[in-house]
Amino acid sequence: MMRNLFALLALLTLSMPAWAKLELTQAVLAEGPVGPERKSQEFYPLDELVFRIGLRGVKVNDEGRCDLELSFRLVTPAGQTVIDQKGPVQRALVFGGGELTTAAIFLIGLNAPEGVYTARMTIKDKLSQEEVSLEKKLTCKKPGFRILTPRFFHDNDGKIAAAASGTISEARFFRLKVVGYSRANDQIRATMGWQILDADGSIVDSRPALIKAEITKPEEVRKAVQLNFNGMVYFNRPGKFTLRLIVNDLNAQQATQLDIPLEVTNP
Repeated sequence: MMRNLFALLALLTLSMPAWAKLELTQAVLAEGPVGPERKSQEFYPLDELVFRIGLRGVKVNDEGRCDLELSFRLVTPAGQTVIDQKGPVQRALVFGGGELTTAAIFLIGLNAPEGVYTARMTIKDKLSQEEVSLEKKLTCKKPGFRILTPRFFHDNDGKIAAAASGTISEARFFRLKVVGYSRANDQIRATMGWQILDADGSIVDSRPALIKAEITKPEEVRKAVQLNFNGMVYFNRPGKFTLRLIVNDLNAQQATQLDIPLEVTNP
C-alpha cells in the first residue's frame, strides 16, 4: 500500500507543470492597465498605448521579489524611432507560481504622422538572464473629433486604476480627453455628458449629467491641444449596463460618443 501511495505521489509531482522557462501568456493592447482588450490596433495623436503583458516562469530572489527589465521601441513608417524607453519591473510575487501581469504605458505625441508603426518590446528576467520579445504592427490615424483614453479609477484623484465594472455600492470615477474640436472665432465651446443604458438599450438614468468646457482667450485657445473631462457613477443595483459618453462641439455643431460596457454585481 505504501509503495502504491509513493508511486501516486511521485506521479502527481512529475505531472505538475514547472514553469522554468520565461514565456509570454498574453501581450495585448488594452484600454488602460486593468481595462478590456482594445478593439483595434489603431491609435491617434495624443493617444495612450497600454500594453498588458502576462508572464510565466518569472524567477524571484530570496525575498520573493522579481527583477525584470522592460524595453519598448516605437518606429514610424519612415523608420524613425519616436519612443525608446526602458524601465524596471520589481515586485513581490506573494502568491507564488512564477506568474506576473503588468502594464506598460506610452504616450503618443501631438504630431505623430499617419501610417503603420512597428512596436517592439523585450522583457528580460535579470535573475535568470532569460528574455522574451514581441513585435506588433499598429496604425496611426487622423483623429478628427474624438474621445480618447477613457480611464476608470477607484478614487477621485485618479491614483488607483479600476475596471469599468464593479460591485454594488461602489463608485467609479472616470476621466477622458477630447481632440479634434473647432477653434472657430478663437473660441472652444464643448459639453460632455453621459447616460446609463440597460441590457436592452433603454436609457435608465433619469437625470443625465452635463459638463461644460469653454475657452475664450485667444492665447489659451491656441495652446489647448486637448480637452479633459471627468465624471463619476455610483453602482446602485446589479446588472449589465452601458455607459455612454457624449461630447458636443458647440462651435462646429458636431458630436461624438463612446459606449463602454460595464457589469455591476453583488458582493
